[in-house]
Amino acid sequence: MRFFRAVPLLVLLAACGNQTPATGEVLTFITKSLSVAYNNESYSEEIRLSSGTRPYNVKVSKGGLPPGLTLQGRTVTGVVKADLKDAPQRVFEFTLEASDANLSVKAQDFKLEVRSLPAPSLEWQVAPTEVKGETRVPLVLKTPKKVASMRLFIPIPEGMTFKRLEAGAGRPIFVYQLKDGVLRVDAALTERLPTIRDQTVLYLTLTVEGSRKVLGRIGYELRDAGKIVAGAKLETGKPAATPPTTPAPTTPPAAPPTTPPATPPGSK
Repeated sequence: MRFFRAVPLLVLLAACGNQTPATGEVLTFITKSLSVAYNNESYSEEIRLSSGTRPYNVKVSKGGLPPGLTLQGRTVTGVVKADLKDAPQRVFEFTLEASDANLSVKAQDFKLEVRSLPAPSLEWQVAPTEVKGETRVPLVLKTPKKVASMRLFIPIPEGMTFKRLEAGAGRPIFVYQLKDGVLRVDAALTERLPTIRDQTVLYLTLTVEGSRKVLGRIGYELRDAGKIVAGAKLETGKPAATPPTTPAPTTPPAAPPTTPPATPPGSK
Protein backbone atom coordinates (compact mmCIF):
# COMPACT_ATOMS: atom_id res chain seq x y z
CA MET A 1 0.00 0.00 0.00
CA ARG A 2 2.88 2.37 0.74
CA PHE A 3 4.17 1.85 -2.83
CA PHE A 4 0.85 2.88 -4.42
CA ARG A 5 0.59 5.94 -2.23
CA ALA A 6 4.05 7.13 -3.35
CA VAL A 7 3.20 6.96 -7.09
CA PRO A 8 0.97 10.10 -7.25
CA LEU A 9 3.64 12.03 -5.36
CA LEU A 10 6.35 11.02 -7.87
CA VAL A 11 4.13 12.02 -10.81
CA LEU A 12 3.48 15.42 -9.23
CA LEU A 13 7.21 16.07 -8.68
CA ALA A 14 8.00 15.10 -12.29
CA ALA A 15 5.39 17.53 -13.60
CA CYS A 16 6.79 20.37 -11.51
CA GLY A 17 10.28 19.75 -12.90
CA ASN A 18 9.34 21.12 -16.36
CA GLN A 19 9.23 24.74 -15.15
CA THR A 20 11.80 27.03 -13.59
CA PRO A 21 10.76 27.44 -9.95
CA ALA A 22 9.39 30.84 -8.98
CA THR A 23 11.75 33.03 -7.01
CA GLY A 24 8.97 34.58 -5.02
CA GLU A 25 9.78 37.99 -6.54
CA VAL A 26 7.59 39.92 -8.96
CA LEU A 27 8.34 39.77 -12.69
CA THR A 28 10.52 42.82 -13.48
CA PHE A 29 11.90 44.63 -16.54
CA ILE A 30 15.67 45.03 -16.23
CA THR A 31 15.70 46.93 -19.54
CA LYS A 32 13.96 50.23 -18.96
CA SER A 33 15.36 52.29 -21.87
CA LEU A 34 16.58 51.65 -25.41
CA SER A 35 19.64 52.94 -27.25
CA VAL A 36 19.32 55.38 -30.14
CA ALA A 37 18.56 53.88 -33.56
CA TYR A 38 19.90 55.32 -36.83
CA ASN A 39 17.76 55.45 -39.92
CA ASN A 40 18.52 52.85 -42.63
CA GLU A 41 20.86 51.03 -40.24
CA SER A 42 20.58 47.66 -38.51
CA TYR A 43 19.33 47.67 -34.93
CA SER A 44 19.18 45.00 -32.23
CA GLU A 45 18.34 45.43 -28.56
CA GLU A 46 17.45 42.66 -26.11
CA ILE A 47 14.67 43.19 -23.57
CA ARG A 48 15.99 41.77 -20.31
CA LEU A 49 13.67 40.48 -17.57
CA SER A 50 14.17 39.03 -14.10
CA SER A 51 12.28 37.15 -11.38
CA GLY A 52 8.92 35.51 -12.03
CA THR A 53 8.83 32.01 -13.54
CA ARG A 54 10.36 31.22 -16.94
CA PRO A 55 9.67 31.03 -19.82
CA TYR A 56 8.94 34.71 -20.47
CA ASN A 57 6.80 36.16 -23.24
CA VAL A 58 6.96 39.77 -24.48
CA LYS A 59 4.58 41.61 -26.80
CA VAL A 60 3.78 45.16 -27.89
CA SER A 61 0.59 46.12 -26.05
CA LYS A 62 0.36 49.79 -26.99
CA GLY A 63 1.83 52.08 -29.64
CA GLY A 64 4.18 50.77 -32.29
CA LEU A 65 7.85 50.17 -33.06
CA PRO A 66 9.63 52.31 -35.67
CA PRO A 67 9.07 51.12 -39.26
CA GLY A 68 11.40 48.26 -40.11
CA LEU A 69 11.73 46.98 -36.55
CA THR A 70 9.94 43.96 -35.09
CA LEU A 71 9.92 42.14 -31.76
CA GLN A 72 11.51 38.72 -32.21
CA GLY A 73 11.12 36.86 -28.94
CA ARG A 74 12.56 39.35 -26.49
CA THR A 75 14.71 41.28 -29.02
CA VAL A 76 13.79 44.45 -30.90
CA THR A 77 15.53 43.97 -34.25
CA GLY A 78 15.55 44.96 -37.92
CA VAL A 79 16.64 47.78 -40.24
CA VAL A 80 15.10 51.15 -39.36
CA LYS A 81 13.05 52.73 -42.17
CA ALA A 82 11.56 55.85 -40.58
CA ASP A 83 10.42 58.94 -42.46
CA LEU A 84 12.78 61.74 -41.43
CA LYS A 85 12.10 64.18 -44.27
CA ASP A 86 10.69 66.86 -41.98
CA ALA A 87 13.00 66.38 -38.99
CA PRO A 88 16.47 64.94 -38.30
CA GLN A 89 15.03 62.66 -35.62
CA ARG A 90 11.76 61.14 -34.38
CA VAL A 91 10.73 59.52 -31.12
CA PHE A 92 8.49 56.44 -31.15
CA GLU A 93 6.59 55.60 -27.95
CA PHE A 94 5.21 52.15 -27.17
CA THR A 95 4.48 49.79 -24.30
CA LEU A 96 5.85 46.27 -23.94
CA GLU A 97 3.97 43.72 -21.88
CA ALA A 98 5.83 40.75 -20.37
CA SER A 99 4.28 37.62 -18.89
CA ASP A 100 5.72 34.49 -17.32
CA ALA A 101 4.70 30.83 -16.84
CA ASN A 102 2.57 31.76 -13.84
CA LEU A 103 0.68 34.28 -15.99
CA SER A 104 2.15 37.19 -14.06
CA VAL A 105 2.03 40.34 -16.20
CA LYS A 106 4.25 43.41 -16.15
CA ALA A 107 4.16 46.41 -18.52
CA GLN A 108 6.91 48.92 -19.30
CA ASP A 109 6.74 52.11 -21.39
CA PHE A 110 9.57 52.81 -23.85
CA LYS A 111 10.75 55.64 -26.07
CA LEU A 112 12.96 54.82 -29.03
CA GLU A 113 14.66 57.75 -30.74
CA VAL A 114 15.51 57.42 -34.45
CA ARG A 115 18.10 59.81 -35.86
CA SER A 116 19.61 60.47 -39.25
CA LEU A 117 23.09 59.01 -39.52
CA PRO A 118 25.53 61.80 -38.60
CA ALA A 119 28.32 62.85 -40.93
CA PRO A 120 31.68 61.21 -40.22
CA SER A 121 34.33 63.18 -38.35
CA LEU A 122 37.85 62.67 -37.05
CA GLU A 123 39.49 63.78 -33.83
CA TRP A 124 42.46 62.86 -31.71
CA GLN A 125 41.69 61.77 -28.18
CA VAL A 126 44.15 63.52 -25.93
CA ALA A 127 44.50 63.32 -22.18
CA PRO A 128 42.94 66.28 -20.33
CA THR A 129 46.02 66.45 -18.12
CA GLU A 130 49.68 67.12 -18.87
CA VAL A 131 51.74 64.30 -20.33
CA LYS A 132 55.46 63.70 -20.44
CA GLY A 133 57.95 61.43 -22.16
CA GLU A 134 56.56 59.29 -24.96
CA THR A 135 52.77 59.42 -25.42
CA ARG A 136 50.53 57.54 -27.84
CA VAL A 137 47.53 59.51 -29.13
CA PRO A 138 44.57 57.66 -30.77
CA LEU A 139 43.02 59.19 -33.90
CA VAL A 140 39.33 58.31 -33.73
CA LEU A 141 37.03 58.13 -36.76
CA LYS A 142 33.40 58.76 -35.82
CA THR A 143 30.61 57.26 -37.95
CA PRO A 144 33.18 55.51 -40.16
CA LYS A 145 30.75 53.55 -42.34
CA LYS A 146 30.95 55.91 -45.33
CA VAL A 147 34.71 56.54 -45.26
CA ALA A 148 37.19 54.80 -47.58
CA SER A 149 40.18 57.14 -47.43
CA MET A 150 41.34 60.27 -45.64
CA ARG A 151 43.83 63.12 -45.78
CA LEU A 152 44.95 64.53 -42.44
CA PHE A 153 46.78 67.70 -41.40
CA ILE A 154 48.06 67.24 -37.85
CA PRO A 155 49.85 70.13 -36.13
CA ILE A 156 52.73 68.94 -33.94
CA PRO A 157 52.58 71.14 -30.83
CA GLU A 158 55.60 73.13 -29.73
CA GLY A 159 57.82 71.14 -27.42
CA MET A 160 56.78 67.83 -28.96
CA THR A 161 58.49 65.65 -31.54
CA PHE A 162 56.75 63.27 -33.95
CA LYS A 163 58.08 59.73 -33.55
CA ARG A 164 55.87 57.28 -35.45
CA LEU A 165 52.42 56.52 -36.90
CA GLU A 166 50.69 53.13 -36.56
CA ALA A 167 47.64 51.58 -38.24
CA GLY A 168 44.49 50.75 -36.28
CA ALA A 169 40.97 49.63 -37.25
CA GLY A 170 40.37 49.24 -40.97
CA ARG A 171 44.08 48.38 -41.42
CA PRO A 172 44.88 51.62 -43.29
CA ILE A 173 47.91 51.94 -45.52
CA PHE A 174 49.40 55.41 -45.39
CA VAL A 175 52.17 57.79 -46.37
CA TYR A 176 53.12 60.91 -44.45
CA GLN A 177 55.29 64.01 -44.58
CA LEU A 178 56.29 66.37 -41.79
CA LYS A 179 56.80 69.96 -42.93
CA ASP A 180 56.70 73.28 -41.08
CA GLY A 181 55.35 71.67 -37.93
CA VAL A 182 52.40 69.97 -39.68
CA LEU A 183 52.21 66.23 -40.30
CA ARG A 184 50.35 65.47 -43.52
CA VAL A 185 48.96 61.93 -43.80
CA ASP A 186 47.25 60.25 -46.77
CA ALA A 187 45.60 56.97 -45.75
CA ALA A 188 43.32 54.41 -47.38
CA LEU A 189 41.35 51.77 -45.46
CA THR A 190 42.02 48.26 -46.71
CA GLU A 191 39.10 46.91 -44.68
CA ARG A 192 35.76 48.67 -44.88
CA LEU A 193 34.29 49.59 -41.51
CA PRO A 194 30.58 48.67 -41.71
CA THR A 195 29.77 49.89 -38.25
CA ILE A 196 28.62 53.32 -37.10
CA ARG A 197 30.54 53.00 -33.84
CA ASP A 198 33.67 55.09 -33.27
CA GLN A 199 36.85 53.42 -34.48
CA THR A 200 40.50 54.23 -33.73
CA VAL A 201 42.08 54.13 -37.18
CA LEU A 202 45.56 55.53 -36.44
CA TYR A 203 47.89 55.93 -33.47
CA LEU A 204 50.24 58.92 -33.32
CA THR A 205 53.26 58.66 -31.02
CA LEU A 206 54.88 61.88 -29.78
CA THR A 207 57.88 62.57 -27.55
CA VAL A 208 57.13 65.34 -25.08
CA GLU A 209 59.76 67.68 -23.71
CA GLY A 210 59.13 68.22 -20.02
CA SER A 211 55.46 68.06 -19.07
CA ARG A 212 52.67 69.67 -21.07
CA LYS A 213 49.20 69.19 -22.54
CA VAL A 214 48.56 67.96 -26.06
CA LEU A 215 46.33 70.61 -27.58
CA GLY A 216 45.07 71.63 -30.99
CA ARG A 217 42.63 70.44 -33.61
CA ILE A 218 43.43 68.56 -36.77
CA GLY A 219 42.41 69.30 -40.32
CA TYR A 220 41.08 66.50 -42.49
CA GLU A 221 39.25 65.41 -45.61
CA LEU A 222 37.25 62.17 -45.44
CA ARG A 223 36.45 60.55 -48.78
CA ASP A 224 34.31 57.82 -50.26
CA ALA A 225 34.57 56.83 -53.92
CA GLY A 226 36.78 59.87 -54.49
CA LYS A 227 34.24 62.34 -53.12
CA ILE A 228 34.74 64.36 -49.96
CA VAL A 229 32.01 63.34 -47.48
CA ALA A 230 33.27 65.44 -44.55
CA GLY A 231 36.11 67.74 -43.65
CA ALA A 232 37.53 70.32 -41.28
CA LYS A 233 40.07 73.05 -41.91
CA LEU A 234 43.30 73.10 -39.97
CA GLU A 235 43.27 75.85 -37.37
CA THR A 236 46.85 76.96 -36.78
CA GLY A 237 46.00 79.51 -34.15
CA LYS A 238 48.51 81.97 -35.58
CA PRO A 239 47.36 85.61 -35.70
CA ALA A 240 46.85 87.07 -39.11
CA ALA A 241 49.70 89.20 -40.34
CA THR A 242 49.12 92.92 -40.05
CA PRO A 243 49.84 94.75 -43.30
CA PRO A 244 52.41 97.52 -42.97
CA THR A 245 50.93 100.98 -42.68
CA THR A 246 51.82 103.58 -45.26
CA PRO A 247 52.68 106.91 -43.67
CA ALA A 248 50.43 109.77 -44.67
CA PRO A 249 52.04 112.24 -47.03
CA THR A 250 53.41 115.27 -45.24
CA THR A 251 52.72 118.86 -46.38
CA PRO A 252 55.89 120.88 -46.73
CA PRO A 253 55.92 123.94 -44.47
CA ALA A 254 54.90 127.20 -46.09
CA ALA A 255 57.73 129.51 -47.08
CA PRO A 256 58.05 132.52 -44.81
CA PRO A 257 56.88 135.79 -46.42
CA THR A 258 59.70 137.86 -47.92
CA THR A 259 60.01 141.62 -47.28
CA PRO A 260 61.42 143.64 -50.18
CA PRO A 261 64.59 145.57 -49.26
CA ALA A 262 64.08 149.17 -48.32
CA THR A 263 65.04 151.81 -50.93
CA PRO A 264 67.50 154.45 -49.61
CA PRO A 265 66.29 158.03 -49.92
CA GLY A 266 67.42 159.97 -52.97
CA SER A 267 68.18 156.84 -55.01
CA LYS A 268 65.53 157.58 -57.65
